[in-house]
Amino acid sequence: MINRPEVRISLVSLILLSCGQNTNGFQPNQGQMLAPSAGSSSQTPIDETENEASAPQQVSLPSSVSTTYSIQESSVASEPVSVAGSFLTCSYKSRLAQYGSDWTLSCELGGLEGLGQQSVSAQFEKLDAGAQAIALPASSFNRDTLTWVLKETSASAALSGVRAVVTIGDQPAFEVKTRIEASVSVAINLNYWIFNEPNNNNGNENCVEFMSAERKSILPTSQANGSGPLARYNDIPCSNQIPVLCRKDGAPAGPKWMVSSTQASYSNAAAACPSGYRFSIPLSLAEHDEVASLVDGTAGLATVWLPMNDIAGEGDFRIYFK
Repeated sequence: MINRPEVRISLVSLILLSCGQNTNGFQPNQGQMLAPSAGSSSQTPIDETENEASAPQQVSLPSSVSTTYSIQESSVASEPVSVAGSFLTCSYKSRLAQYGSDWTLSCELGGLEGLGQQSVSAQFEKLDAGAQAIALPASSFNRDTLTWVLKETSASAALSGVRAVVTIGDQPAFEVKTRIEASVSVAINLNYWIFNEPNNNNGNENCVEFMSAERKSILPTSQANGSGPLARYNDIPCSNQIPVLCRKDGAPAGPKWMVSSTQASYSNAAAACPSGYRFSIPLSLAEHDEVASLVDGTAGLATVWLPMNDIAGEGDFRIYFK
């Protein structure tokens, strides 16, 4: 009988071997080294795939998340507005009271492109021919139509030049100018007119004169007696040849009012005023008194033309700004 060496295999070892593992903690079928168990003195090499797993990972952000910051520009504040074609249109309201204090000028700004909802502001002035300025305060502003209503005085209303300095949003201010070439309808006050005037005598009296006290004194008795102390206005044929009332407009020196040295028909009256003066009319009671003093104090002067007529329609007297 041959004696064979005795082989003893524990039940635990059989179980581990059947699972493909060994007692040293290896998993050969995984192709990866595991860390040594506690108390083990052996150095276990680290598999390269473990290094790759521990590297910083690239994270894909949702499309709704932005990784950069951007400055949102306000379309109201920074959108450029083309002002190259801008223009100003100004006119007086109809039927202003003669020598009244309700003179208002309406000015509309047009020709802007790309304005959107940007803020708009403007400062207005009236200008004489020498660029002397009188500020016009605004009593109202319509943003939808870009229309300002401006308060006038007799001094500013006499001037035909208008300047607006306009600011849009945060853009640099720009300047727009215009001239008032139109006329304004006036509700006449008969206290300033000769008795029974205006009467369009013979159907051809459409232009207006301002007569001297001496001329007034030799009127027919009924007219002379019926006329009040302020009455100087009268309608006469536009073809009459008489001197012209002129107002200072840009002249460096000289009186506010003067009478032309030559006579002219109404249609040629504006050309009769010298340089620095223009054909004009008193626009307040104070100016009425100034002109009366000038006319009465000029020897041999009976009357002067005023830029006022009802040529456009009988009884619709209008002041013209040249």
